[in-house]
Parts: sequence; structure tokens; C-alpha cells
Amino acid sequence: MAEVLVPVTFSREIEGKISDLVIPEEFVKDFRFISDTELIVVIRVLGADIEKPLNFFESSKGDKFTIKTIENNGKQVYDKFTLIDMESNEGPYPTADIDIEPQEIKLILEFEKR
Repeated sequence: MAEVLVPVTFSREIEGKISDLVIPEEFVKDFRFISDTELIVVIRVLGADIEKPLNFFESSKGDKFTIKTIENNGKQVYDKFTLIDMESNEGPYPTADIDIEPQEIKLILEFEKR
């Protein structure tokens, strides 16, 4: 079962412009509030698109984001958050090839509601 019913849209200001990253619901492995103000989002992206989320969130700790989606319980989320922690794990598909680039990324994002 998906953690969200629709894609998750992350918006943030980069160099004076609003930039959006849309993550399809099948890539969202966890989306839950651990308190009234703290949100954990786990994203797992495979294939050629792994650079998009990594570049979007890299060096963004402390930045402000607007997050929009609908949780699997039907509750709409459309709020402003600050990214307070991020962890990333990159890895290749299981294969016999030794010198391949990572083809998978997992991002664990912790946000606090503003």
C-alpha cells in the first residue's frame, strides 16, 4: 500500500525562484508525522532519475519547503516546513558488474512544521 495517495510536491526557493520537485507516490516509502510538528519522509528512487532528488535536497538543511500531498488516510497535507535533517544512501542494483554507477538512492528527510 502506498504511503500517500498522490505524488508529493516539494517546493522551495532557489536563487529567488520557486522550484518544485514532484515525487510519484510509488517512490514514497514512508510519510508520517511523528509528532504534531515533525514529519518523516522516506524516498527511494531507482534508475536515471536519482540525481534529481539528491540535487534538490543536497545542502538544504535549514531551508524552508512547502509540501503538498494527500496521505493514505485521505488527509490533505499542504504546509510549510523546515528541513532539519537529511540522510542519503546510494547503491547499485545487485549485479555482477563492478564499476557501475549507483542506480538507487534512498533519502530520509526530517521536517519540522513552521
